[in-house]
Amino acid sequence: ACVPVGMEPTLGRPGDLLFFGRGGVRSMPDHAMVFGRTDADGMPVLIYHTGEEGSARMGRDAGALRRVRLVDLLQHPDPAFRPQPENPAFLGVFRWKLLADVP
Repeated sequence: ACVPVGMEPTLGRPGDLLFFGRGGVRSMPDHAMVFGRTDADGMPVLIYHTGEEGSARMGRDAGALRRVRLVDLLQHPDPAFRPQPENPAFLGVFRWKLLADVP
């Protein structure tokens, strides 16, 4: 349902997706982030869900929606979530096919 845009996160525009696959370059995506509107200063912003954590025995945390500026994501404490071409877990920027031809 998506087409690749490239490995440079600054190519993303609102509605585009960043995919991560922590199994390496040929892995299937296991984490996604969506580009939202830019901040007032023009900085790209991404939105993602942290995912459910925990177990039934210990109690579950349903996770939360988070908002992060691209500039901050590039410094994420876990290098696997840095959208940089040299990161093997970063699969790239993708655009929904139905938006691919929209300027």
